[in-house]
Amino acid sequence: MRCALKRAVYNSAIDGTIIGGRGMNGTPGRAVAKDAYRVNEGVERRLMFASILTTDDEDALYGPGAMNLEKVGVIELKVELVRYGAPKKPKNSKFFAPKTQDDAFSQRVVHETSKKLGGHQASLGEELPVRRPFGGAQRPQKKRLPYDPEDDGPYVIFKFSYAPREILVAQGIIPSPAKLTASTSSPQPAHPPQQQEPLFVREDSEMVDLTLEPDGEEEEAKPNLHARALSVADHQDMVLLLQEQLRQARDDLSRRQVALDTAKVKVESGQTFSAYKYFTPGEVVDLTDL
Repeated sequence: MRCALKRAVYNSAIDGTIIGGRGMNGTPGRAVAKDAYRVNEGVERRLMFASILTTDDEDALYGPGAMNLEKVGVIELKVELVRYGAPKKPKNSKFFAPKTQDDAFSQRVVHETSKKLGGHQASLGEELPVRRPFGGAQRPQKKRLPYDPEDDGPYVIFKFSYAPREILVAQGIIPSPAKLTASTSSPQPAHPPQQQEPLFVREDSEMVDLTLEPDGEEEEAKPNLHARALSVADHQDMVLLLQEQLRQARDDLSRRQVALDTAKVKVESGQTFSAYKYFTPGEVVDLTDL
């Protein structure tokens, strides 16, 4: 079998909800993307970040519609190797949207006893016309067959965990807003203008676009029914997290200070060395393994 017949397709899921995928023909430099969820024929809605809402309703804990918290905050990308056969027979052109298209993302809440630290979930933005890949028309569908009939499982599965910006900053994964401002801004005027609303916050909701934009504060979520946005509890958890990292940083600083105070030792007659050769002032302390 010629390798030229090999193709790859990916299927993606966010928070346990399958959002579909696309085929990749292996062309060098070609990229494919999936940033929207199709809800009807010719209509899709952009995927957005949204705060997890909580409720005291017991159905959210034990009911049939209870969320699987193990999948909340996880983006799963499954890649399969396939080969294409004969074209499929034409079917009814009507698009059958998922039964849960209206609440697949937007109306989900978790029980207040099961919330995750600073949790985020995916939600849906405004409706937009479906964008055809590379501006072309929809091509006839072909039968999709496993590349290896004896192994029809996925070739590789990627799982990405996402979190609010504050958590990522605290973990050192992304830079803090202060560092970004210091490295990119010009000298400030004597009377700086009033701070503008962050570009990534929608005016009519608390949902945040997946596109990385300048840092800022999110608007408070507007709860529905018994749901309420995580606010005070999340901030308290964040304070505890930052306090623990501050304590670790102070302990490390104390150890280094003791080492500096006793660093000068006599190696042999008339010769000494200083630990200042091995410690750089302003050195960044890595707390990963503490």
